[in-house]
Amino acid sequence: MANGSGLRFRCLLRIVSVKGAQTLKLMMLMMLATSNAKTSSDGKGGSGDKKSDDSKGGDKKDDGEKKEILKLGQCDKDTVLPKYDLGKMKGVRVKADASFISLGLKEDVKLVRSGDKAATLIGDLTVRGKLKVNCEDIGDKFETVIQTFNKQIADLRTEVFTLRQALKKLSDDIPKTPSNCKHALQMGMKESKVYTFKDGSSAYCDQKTEGGGWTLLASFVNTDGISWTRPKSYNAWVDTSTFGSPSTATSKDYKSKDFNSLKINDIMLKDAYGYVGFKDVIGVKSMRDKMKSYKKCSVSAEVNPGSPKTFSNQANFKSNAILVFFGGDPNSHNNCAFSGSHSDSATLAVSGAGCGMMGAGQWGTNYNKGMDWHLKIHHGSSCLGCDTCKKWHGLNSVTSKQHNNNRGVHDESKYGLLFGR
Repeated sequence: MANGSGLRFRCLLRIVSVKGAQTLKLMMLMMLATSNAKTSSDGKGGSGDKKSDDSKGGDKKDDGEKKEILKLGQCDKDTVLPKYDLGKMKGVRVKADASFISLGLKEDVKLVRSGDKAATLIGDLTVRGKLKVNCEDIGDKFETVIQTFNKQIADLRTEVFTLRQALKKLSDDIPKTPSNCKHALQMGMKESKVYTFKDGSSAYCDQKTEGGGWTLLASFVNTDGISWTRPKSYNAWVDTSTFGSPSTATSKDYKSKDFNSLKINDIMLKDAYGYVGFKDVIGVKSMRDKMKSYKKCSVSAEVNPGSPKTFSNQANFKSNAILVFFGGDPNSHNNCAFSGSHSDSATLAVSGAGCGMMGAGQWGTNYNKGMDWHLKIHHGSSCLGCDTCKKWHGLNSVTSKQHNNNRGVHDESKYGLLFGR
């Protein structure tokens, strides 16, 4: 058998099973027979195979198993295979290259001409008696060959498993670098700290509060001088400037590049006492772009008391916080940072009353010229509508127990942090 048909035989043997009646797939056997027929077509049988192999130098480097398979069905050199004079025999002739013979009502058994001197039988064949290829009864050899291939398959599965384990270890050893805080959380990085990202930038990530994935955008500190409000107006809220560092965010004002560029939808304000935040309020844009969208002082809130968008670990803030950007102070003709004159407004407010607002970026008070942070997120220091000035534009918002435009418990909070997600 020539080398090419021998390899074909090896592939076929993978799915052949032999039982008492030696039931085989016709397609396999006929392909095997036609492969041998090709090598014996000169009428010299196995001797033609040997001569053909010798003329090409043989395949001397094959292992023992392969040589055994290549010998399968070969004839002794003195054996003469029977010849058939088809001219003297009766049969069916289909004189067309593209031709087949089908059997059965469903035509589920077919003999198909598959090439020059080659045919393929499609269907099942039961062989009763000896199964020969050229000169050799090969039925008894199937089981041995199948066992050999089964062992090869088992060895291959073991090698594939070993390779998968090696690839997994290699993957685990590759340093994981996130692209942002939310991505870091998705990668299993649950520690709140400063992370370095793929682009070389870094940011502080809060991975614990309200599901994590928060990026520190800015901080507002009252003890380091003023950067967010007077005398520098509200420019820092809308320009591309950056300042400070996340490592000193609780002692010095901080504005990150993420304030200007990171697309977010949720925000959260946090101080040493608690936090309050709002979901689905920024519109998948940067904080800077959100602030730039305002052109005049607001007299209505984006989030009203009792909204399901609000979350907080302080009861009064969870139930009655508001969200207002550039909110107008009812006690000062609804002035805000845009007005350029005194008002008790906050650029980003979560609390309000008729005498002013509380939050980040306060524009001015009657005892100060502006504070970066004018809020204490603490249930025990707050109340609902307890300010003598009462409601902010009709909203019963949370406010400080001692607001009334005066110093009070709200001034105990010296810094605030702004996060985005």
